This record gives sequence, C-alpha cells and structure tokens, in this order.
Amino acid sequence: LPVMAELAPGTDWEKLSASGRALLAQARFGPAGLPADWVSARSERLEPAKGFPQQFGYDGLRIPLYLLRAGYADRALLAPFAQVWGGESGRVAVVALSDGQPIENLADPGYQMLAATLACVLDRKPIPTALRVFRPTSYYPSTIHLLALSLVAQRHRECL
Repeated sequence: LPVMAELAPGTDWEKLSASGRALLAQARFGPAGLPADWVSARSERLEPAKGFPQQFGYDGLRIPLYLLRAGYADRALLAPFAQVWGGESGRVAVVALSDGQPIENLADPGYQMLAATLACVLDRKPIPTALRVFRPTSYYPSTIHLLALSLVAQRHRECL
C-alpha cells in the first residue's frame, strides 16, 4: 500500500495495512498454520470459508510475496510459509488445511521463485541459478516470477 499512500494521501493506509497483517496473523489454520484461500469473518473468530476448498493454494500463494514487496519481512508472520516451502527442495504446493500435507506440487519456476525469494529475504540464501533467468510459462506463475525477481534485484541483490 505504499504506492496508494502516495496516490491518495488522505487515507490512513498504514492502519489498513496493519489491520491486514493482524488478520493474517489470526488466519492460521490446521497443523501448518497457513491461511485458507478464502476466509470468513462472520463470527468472532476467523475460519476457512464454507463452500470453498479447505486449502492454502493458488489464491494464497502470493501473500508472502506481497508482504515482502511492501517491506514486511516479519519472520513470525512469514514462518508458516517458510516452513511449508522450506527444505532442500524448496517445493511449493497447494496444501490441505486439515493435515498440512501437499495436495498438488507446483513445479513451475514462477512458483519455485516464491520459496527462493522467501529463503533469500529471511535467511540470505542465494536464488538458484535456474530461477535467476525469467522464461515465460503461464500467466500467473510468470507474473509471480517477475514480481519476485524485481523484488530481489531491487532490495536483495546479495542473493543474486
């Protein structure tokens, strides 16, 4: 929201951002502590929304990237993502909230760049050579790849 603050300075964008981070901290479900793709706030406690797959998947994958792009590298907030994407494989997957297990592995380089970027920012791990070069694939993972590469190039060159 930093860009929005420049475009519309009369709004308290930091307050909005802080409330979003607070909601994210509350939206941790299942053993992996990940947010659901769709969350309901109809009751006092947040819960995965009914009528949607009970998973952390395509809709939620970009959350850590957007936090990092906004300058929030809070380890506590990012820990669930780092844990599920950690390890030598750096594998990104759609994850079942019920048991924290992968439902579908996402092998596209754009998705793998999410894990690599998080490891770079939190642990200063270098971005794997194969991910440093952008080669377009499908729209969504390619967009994620470009956003992550631009973040690393601008703020974390030590990982390149």
